[in-house]
Amino acid sequence: MKIHMKRRTYLFVDESGNLDFTGNGTRYFVLTSVRLTRPFPLNKELDSYKDGCLVRGINIESFHCKNDRKRICFDILDQIASVKESIRVHCRVIMKRKDEQDSKFYRVFYQEMLRALLTQLLLTVSKNGVQEVIVITGTIPVRR
Repeated sequence: MKIHMKRRTYLFVDESGNLDFTGNGTRYFVLTSVRLTRPFPLNKELDSYKDGCLVRGINIESFHCKNDRKRICFDILDQIASVKESIRVHCRVIMKRKDEQDSKFYRVFYQEMLRALLTQLLLTVSKNGVQEVIVITGTIPVRR
């Protein structure tokens, strides 16, 4: 019996910057997606690296460049660079204005950025015969 696996693509989406449009906020807001198709090229290598960290007394349950030691960040980024042919990165960058905006603008800003990025990505993956797309995000910022 042959099992048919769907061609599945994963989009990992994260933002950089904040939703503060005053002079205290970040200058840019960046929404980035990393696109991978199964089988993931680094599963074994990253599991092995994580095990090595645990042996050395470093617990990295999850990885985040902002929170982890620089050495770990560089090690992980070196591994990602080694398989760059199988990874695609897409970004939307916006320079934020530092004056007061309509409150309606704040409510739709992140959603519109995400919509634009995902629209671009879905058009790209549909041309490559992908049958299923799974989008993984962190906490989606909501301004009330």
